[in-house]
Amino acid sequence: MPAPSQRPSASGAGAEPSAQAGAILASLAVQGDSIETLAFSPLPNTLLAAGSVDGSIAVYDSARSFAVRKHIRGAHEGESVVKVDFVKSATSQPGTHGWLLTSCGLDGVVRRWDLRGATANQSTVQGGAAVSGLVKEWRGHAGGEGGGVLGFVQGETGERVVTAGDDGVVLVFEA
Repeated sequence: MPAPSQRPSASGAGAEPSAQAGAILASLAVQGDSIETLAFSPLPNTLLAAGSVDGSIAVYDSARSFAVRKHIRGAHEGESVVKVDFVKSATSQPGTHGWLLTSCGLDGVVRRWDLRGATANQSTVQGGAAVSGLVKEWRGHAGGEGGGVLGFVQGETGERVVTAGDDGVVLVFEA
């Protein structure tokens, strides 16, 4: 039986299949627990947001070897961050395109963050909640045990936020 043939790589040179694809570019371990959600910012920004079970949000810059740009400790008061999503086109707030991040968690709150000028060392906590860069929050769902916001969708410009709660309720908010 003849030996199986190897496909040449995209560059034309023969290479082992494991060397052709799937190379790890970075290992990001800033947060203290499992990562629940990820989102890339719209171009031209190069941000990656990661929401964790420890209640924090880490923001990395993929153009700078995934350097930590900001770590928002206590973003959801110690409850899991369930979803993060960047506002795609913030026309109502000039200069914020790609810098506004919306998050929700098991604390029952949806929050919007302005990441402009953020640095890895910025984190201000008041009453257990991070406030550095906090723009707005929406409340209405029960939080904690048996509660929380399990997901949301937002309009292209972030003008409306619709939430799905563990309390069996969908809430529609005007931003």
